[in-house]
Amino acid sequence: MRVLLVSMPFATVERPALGLSLLKARLADRDIACDVAYPNLAFAAMLSVEAYQRIATAIPHISLACEWVFSGCLPDAHGGSFVDEILRSKYRVPEADIELLLGARALAADFLASWLDAEDWSRYRVVGFASYCDQNVAALAAARLLKQRHPEILVVFGGPNWQGIMGRALHRCFPFVDVAFLGEADQALPDALARLAKAEDGNGLTGALDAGCLEHVPGIAYRHHGESKVTAAPQPVPDLDALPAPDYTDYFAALNGSRLGEVASTLEIETARGCWWAERRPCLFCGLTGCLRPYRTKTPARILEELRGLAGLWARPLDVADNMVSPEFLSDVLPKLAASPLPVPLFFESRATLTELEVRHIAAAGTTVQVGIESLVDHVLRLMNKGVRALENVRLLRWCRAHGVRVDWNLIFGVPGETDEDYDDLIELLPALHYLQPPATCGPISLDRFSPYHEEPARYGFSNPQPRAAYGYVYPLTEDDLRDVAYGFEYDSHPSLLRSVHMERIRREVRAWQTDDKPGDLRLARDVEGWSLVDTRFGSRLAAVRHLDTLDELLYSACDDICGRVRLHELAEAVCGPRAGLTDEVDRRLETFVSGRQMVTDGDRYLSLALPPVDEAAATS
Repeated sequence: MRVLLVSMPFATVERPALGLSLLKARLADRDIACDVAYPNLAFAAMLSVEAYQRIATAIPHISLACEWVFSGCLPDAHGGSFVDEILRSKYRVPEADIELLLGARALAADFLASWLDAEDWSRYRVVGFASYCDQNVAALAAARLLKQRHPEILVVFGGPNWQGIMGRALHRCFPFVDVAFLGEADQALPDALARLAKAEDGNGLTGALDAGCLEHVPGIAYRHHGESKVTAAPQPVPDLDALPAPDYTDYFAALNGSRLGEVASTLEIETARGCWWAERRPCLFCGLTGCLRPYRTKTPARILEELRGLAGLWARPLDVADNMVSPEFLSDVLPKLAASPLPVPLFFESRATLTELEVRHIAAAGTTVQVGIESLVDHVLRLMNKGVRALENVRLLRWCRAHGVRVDWNLIFGVPGETDEDYDDLIELLPALHYLQPPATCGPISLDRFSPYHEEPARYGFSNPQPRAAYGYVYPLTEDDLRDVAYGFEYDSHPSLLRSVHMERIRREVRAWQTDDKPGDLRLARDVEGWSLVDTRFGSRLAAVRHLDTLDELLYSACDDICGRVRLHELAEAVCGPRAGLTDEVDRRLETFVSGRQMVTDGDRYLSLALPPVDEAAATS
């Protein structure tokens, strides 16, 4: 039995499919022949890489524009007024991008037909489609045509778009899909193939399905005499060390055989599944972990072996695909990478609770990082259940700048329960931070499936949740089915005029931050007269210099890490001795630092914003 696994548009051309590459290696361990096909590369070549990437990245993902490109290849899809009602009215997509999208849609049917014509389908008994992000409709359209031409081939689906209730509904609604994997397929797919091969009779694999041979494989939906049947809940892989490394050979073969030219490829590596923080105290907006429970991680030794193996084999940058690396990655893997860096760049995601030592290790390892900052306002962070405070987030951004670490982060607003005061505080803070890394994106909170917000919308203030309007244009399904298939949801939101003005101001402030080509600096300096603060953040031609006396220096250095007011009073008294008015003098000086935006405070705690002197910063970056 030979298997073909398929990565459809609009999967990025720069990355091979991690899930399919893992399954290929897994099937090889069971002596099951497997190939991985990349028609996404062929479609990118047909459109041009530039057009393909523009469609995939410039148009808002939540508009489902990439999915709409192939929706005309599914019968009875609505499609019609999508451009006016969704792209133009709702998301204000530029006309040039709409033209690219319309051009891609006009080519979709011919592309699918030409791809099916080019493959030798007699080689394969089973064809599996991955469905991640914007691949679902293209994969469904291809699977439908494949099943029409080759009904003897068993068509299977899996991936994040088919987790849990979404996969059950999709399998129910699209009868050309024989088997759907509703959770992790590492064990379920080889088990299912083995059972099918054993039960196969003169009626082929479809006959084996009708015989019920998959009823004891957990975590799947299968076709039984035309009816969708669902087995027991998916079983997570208990030991990630037992899984093989991904096999990326098919991707590079497809890339070399394509008309794309030079592509700067990045490879993914998986070190954990799920989210260790979500098991304790989930961020309320996050649905990324989906059905990936419980949290599991590879051992540090296995992670290092796999990182060095992939880096040596392919000589390409590596991205850790985890939603968030484990504490063991930070404590055991990262120091070893700092001591002996990989020969290629590495990227990973982390909670925003990194220590300064960990930031130093990231810098030494030549690594970039994305951190879950999300907000710089304490009240909003509490509303989202982030488990971190605003000063800690600012401190992390300052550490990253000081040690030369590129950090990606996002800024979220529109959280139910936030106040006008929250916006006032944020708008006042942002200009003082222009010398730090700006957020990559800035936008309203989303309501996504599997998140606590979605599971209990009324509890958290989300009124009348409905699938995003774009789903109705993309899928030929009823409202009830769309509710089961959708990952992203809209809800009734009627901010006051003042709140709307605040939201637009936040967007403008972030755009100004992102485009500020002369953000200036705030840095400590030392000369024969002592310490000074040199501030060039606000566009003045001459630096604003504040000389620090003994008490200033004491307070400012104490707040290099977050320090409470009571502790600052104690330090001042220990150095200056008890004297009348010292407490008021300390408070006055702290207020001067805060009003000059050289410190930030949450009321009883303070954080200095200045970077270390230039020579020290250079020595540690």
